[in-house]
Amino acid sequence: MKIELHNYDIYPKVVKTNKETKISVRALGRHAEFSQGEYVIQVTSMNETIRNIPGSKNTEYTAAPKNGILEFTHNFGGEGEYSIVFGGVELRVYALDDDLFGCRPYMGDMHVHSCRSDGKESPAVVAAAYRKGGFDFLAITDHGKFEPSLEAMEEYKGAPIDLCLLTGEEIHAPDNTSHYVHFGGSSGVNKLFEEDRAKYEKEVLEIEKTLDMPDDLKIYSHEYASSLWIYQKIREAGGCSVMVHPHWIHGYAYHKPTKLLIYELKQKPFDAFELIGGMAMYDDYRPVYENQMQVSVWQQVREDGCFVPPLGLSDSHGSVNRDYEYFKLARTVVLSEKLEKDSIIQAIRKNRSVALEQYRGEKAPRCYGKHRCAAFVMFLLAEYFPIHDELCREEGRFMKDYVCGDENAKARLAALSGQTAKLLEKYWGG
Repeated sequence: MKIELHNYDIYPKVVKTNKETKISVRALGRHAEFSQGEYVIQVTSMNETIRNIPGSKNTEYTAAPKNGILEFTHNFGGEGEYSIVFGGVELRVYALDDDLFGCRPYMGDMHVHSCRSDGKESPAVVAAAYRKGGFDFLAITDHGKFEPSLEAMEEYKGAPIDLCLLTGEEIHAPDNTSHYVHFGGSSGVNKLFEEDRAKYEKEVLEIEKTLDMPDDLKIYSHEYASSLWIYQKIREAGGCSVMVHPHWIHGYAYHKPTKLLIYELKQKPFDAFELIGGMAMYDDYRPVYENQMQVSVWQQVREDGCFVPPLGLSDSHGSVNRDYEYFKLARTVVLSEKLEKDSIIQAIRKNRSVALEQYRGEKAPRCYGKHRCAAFVMFLLAEYFPIHDELCREEGRFMKDYVCGDENAKARLAALSGQTAKLLEKYWGG
């Protein structure tokens, strides 16, 4: 956490553009207390450099602290980050136009495994670890299984937790080498072909007959038809469909043929793309290599005029020790109106997701998404999420205590309930 956040609290941190907003700064500790007398406060738009414009200068205010709080009012004109400087201290706020201002940032992961497939911990313990790690929403997506995500929800049914748990599964369809993530739906897709393989095969063949693929891709027509069947069934269940780890090196080759990947990204029959993955079972080199191959293809398709919502999903198979670091490698921030399933899915579909990529030892992540969203998330990673994460850490610890039978954990969770929502209320200006 930046030293400035330890010493001063500035609120709101997020304001509306073109509106007079009162900004307050409170000292955190006697070592940072304001002295008597007036301070000169300088406000600078970081997007509008004026150094070379004759006669121009940054906006300045003069104010004296009252009851330990320094206040001033300013109209933040354009969208972007602003520096607030006084007495040698620099703090930051961010101005947003109405559409993004109505959203809130939520950290999530929708590609996570538990011991119900090939992960290490039970679904409920995985959920506790993710909350402890600063996540606001989570979907357990075990291989071929929808039920573990329901198990996590059931385990916390009687507990007042603020982690939003979503349904999910990783889909492995017959005669289809690609994998898919489904989250948020009301029922599983894997069970459809497990319970009636003949019906699945018939429906896929019917889809395949309707395809008009380029000649060099027709060899993949059956796999693509299977993919379309999967995306259709996910939509029918009310869920969100994600193409995952196409550049996972499996059997000495990429998991999805690159030509088919590009075609599918341009057709976009799914909702989102796992741009950054955690690949928890691998060494330090392969995640970088595989992720950057995916980023390269995604950027090329974007240059060709096709934007696909990016997600950072950990593909976590464990949440402690070395694997803990991997589930922080790939994360997603969604700018959503509410912390609930439908709103999160809608935000992703409207290109308000930002994929994060951060390897061990790196102090800050790379952010991928629409520039407006990515720039805002970069601000939040420095100015908001460190504070948010401290609150989540305590709740996650008590969540694990709760599912492990601690009789006092429920009361402790109740005492913490709503604290991250209150933090958002504090830091968003009216």
